[in-house]
Amino acid sequence: MRNINQVWVAPLAFDPGQTLLIPYVSNGSELDSVARRLGKVRTLDIDVSIVDGGYTEGDRRFRLDVDPVTTDQVAIAQRLVALHSRVRLSKRDGVWLCAPSDVQVNGATMTFTLESVEKLTSG
Repeated sequence: MRNINQVWVAPLAFDPGQTLLIPYVSNGSELDSVARRLGKVRTLDIDVSIVDGGYTEGDRRFRLDVDPVTTDQVAIAQRLVALHSRVRLSKRDGVWLCAPSDVQVNGATMTFTLESVEKLTSG
């Protein structure tokens, strides 16, 4: 059985009809992954130096895989990327301020990528 959760993506400014509801399949999308800001540099003595920049909610990337996708969903996602520098992404464990970065459509599948700016809710 598939674990289906809903994700809302909405612009910050009023834009009628441009709110996107995506029933995503959790094992096909990246919504729960986290990563630290790490840099790896080789030293002169054939060793490495790791620079740890830590972790913030702004380091997250959300990738929504929608399959099957409707033409309306594709049009809304493309409009969000083209016209809005910031959107709100709402899912079961919080709300994030994100920058919509990419929409790719391959047949009946759409991949919508958003870069997190900050988490707007606690917990």
